[in-house]
Amino acid sequence: SIYVYGHTDDIGSDEYNRDLSTRRARTVRDYLVEAGLDSSIITTRGYGKSSPRVPATTPEARAKNRRVEIGIVDVSLDFGSQAR
Repeated sequence: SIYVYGHTDDIGSDEYNRDLSTRRARTVRDYLVEAGLDSSIITTRGYGKSSPRVPATTPEARAKNRRVEIGIVDVSLDFGSQAR
């Protein structure tokens, strides 16, 4: 599974930033699908301004909070003959 999370800085309303962060995540998902990944394994979510990386005290800090994060989880369990 691949998780794509969009984030924004603290400028703008909560609703606007949730929408913007969702669009950012979906744009990355679309790129990954165009690159050949199966869309069914990709989950997107927009966090808006709710999860800043750093305190938004300067323009440079705000820029760090405008981002997309990608998480990859590969879970495959094979208990074979050990299953009871």
